[in-house]
Amino acid sequence: MKKALWLAPLALLAAKAPCNQWFTTLEAPLPAFKPGPIGATMMACENLDQERVFFNALERATKVEVTAEALQLLDDSGVIMVFTPE
Repeated sequence: MKKALWLAPLALLAAKAPCNQWFTTLEAPLPAFKPGPIGATMMACENLDQERVFFNALERATKVEVTAEALQLLDDSGVIMVFTPE
């Protein structure tokens, strides 16, 4: 699954899920990860089940770790998503 993530000024967050573009605000300063309500386009595709998994993981994430190689989202059990440069 190809994933892209952009952190923008003013605590805006936007990305592409498996099917749809989505966006939210960040409600806490980094390295905490607390997204606000998530908005998304509503395109249908064959990967909607993967998209539900993606959004569920996004909502579980509580922390961000950034290195030169990747941005990782973590929950209380550890790393749940990894974003790497293309």
